[in-house]
Order: sequence, then C-alpha cells, then structure tokens
Amino acid sequence: MTRDELNMLSARLHERAGGAPRSVEQALTALDAYLALSETRPDYPGLAMESRRAADLWDALQDAAAALAHSPAAATTTPTEAA
Repeated sequence: MTRDELNMLSARLHERAGGAPRSVEQALTALDAYLALSETRPDYPGLAMESRRAADLWDALQDAAAALAHSPAAATTTPTEAA
C-alpha cells in the first residue's frame, strides 16, 4: 500500500454516483493517517500494532471498489440521471 495506490483507490471509490459513503470516507482518512505516520515516523512503536488493521482496511476498500465496479447501479449515471 503506497500513497499513489491509495490515491488511485480513492478516485475509483469516488467515481460512484453520489460520491463515496461516509464509512468509506472514514476508512480512506484512516489509511491516509496511517501512511502519513509511516512516511514521517517509520520507527513509531504503534505503527507495528496498526499494520495488520491497516492491511485489513485496505483489503476491504479494494473489495468495495471491485463490487462497485460490477454493480449495475455503478454504471455511468450521474445523480440527476438517476433521479
């Protein structure tokens, strides 16, 4: 998981009509904070404890992005077209 990969994943999740759900936004923020800490303080003791949680969150967001990509509702409709 790198900053570039997180940015790409975030962009995919935000492609959804109506934007990303709040829970997805919170997960992206958490991963951003984890990456920021790992970039600035790689020796921080809590980082090792959070590594597994961050990886699980990363996997869950990738699964969500894949599910949205295959969802009929995730087609190229805009919010006004869906209304």
